Amino acid sequence: MVQGVDDIDGDDAFESSIYQELDHTRNEIRIIRINPGQRQDDVSCQLETVSLDGKPKYDTLSYTWGSSKDTSTIYVNDQPVRVSVNLWDSLRRVRHAHKAITLWADALCIDQFNEGEKSQQVAMMGQVYRQGRQTWISLGLPDENWANGQWSPSPIADKNGGRLMRLVRGIWRLSGIISYCTGHACRGSV
Repeated sequence: MVQGVDDIDGDDAFESSIYQELDHTRNEIRIIRINPGQRQDDVSCQLETVSLDGKPKYDTLSYTWGSSKDTSTIYVNDQPVRVSVNLWDSLRRVRHAHKAITLWADALCIDQFNEGEKSQQVAMMGQVYRQGRQTWISLGLPDENWANGQWSPSPIADKNGGRLMRLVRGIWRLSGIISYCTGHACRGSV
């Protein structure tokens, strides 16, 4: 969920000045260009409009949205914008220290307060993911039980739960993000 800085209480007074109208007849989407930075630096990016017909080069990000009440600030087109902590952390983790990264992330690239746009863009998501070079997957931020190894699966996970627990803990230890290739040879690494 993306919120304007003044929209922390959840009202719909979102400042959508970061969004320009998309031309759906041209299969336009927005992508973000994440500026280089170190892990401790603020996340800063620019929204750009591109046409899928032009075969733009971008990666996609799939992540757990998390709670809209837990937010952090990023800068989009030099404007402070509140996003879920999970999106903020995912953007920090995929960001490169020395070069810009071009990425599509639904909560940021789709104007969440424009129902018409949201409907059009959701219908295009299959194409968006297929045309992306690779998909980064973020499983979210672990809580303290994950970090100290005390997490255990729910009773529904039954006899295979131990393997699931090791898998999930292992994935988190690989920095919480893995690169999943969408039908292409992997060109990146975590």
